[in-house]
Amino acid sequence: MRKLAIQLIIVQGKFKCQSVDGGEFADHLIGLADKEPQGRAEDFGGPDVMTLREMAELKIKLNNEPNKVLSLSLTGKLYKSFSDGKNTNPARKMRKITFGEYLSEKIKRQ
Repeated sequence: MRKLAIQLIIVQGKFKCQSVDGGEFADHLIGLADKEPQGRAEDFGGPDVMTLREMAELKIKLNNEPNKVLSLSLTGKLYKSFSDGKNTNPARKMRKITFGEYLSEKIKRQ
């Protein structure tokens, strides 16, 4: 019988991300390049805001891994800003490819 090794994935669990698909973002940038100069461009965010813990757990689930996630909390203003989602913009959810869809496609190609 083969034993499965379990890995512990350590993340700053409350840290929020709004991942975007590289291809969708490239299309967005090409669209901006085709326009006249407009100063500051509007924010571009992915369709989901997730914590690093949620992202790690989704990866484990989709890959059917025995791994576990350990969340660490950090101190300081920068960590608090990321935990509060100051690096995200839920009002500007652009495009359609979610982090889960990205992972599913990546698994299919393996």
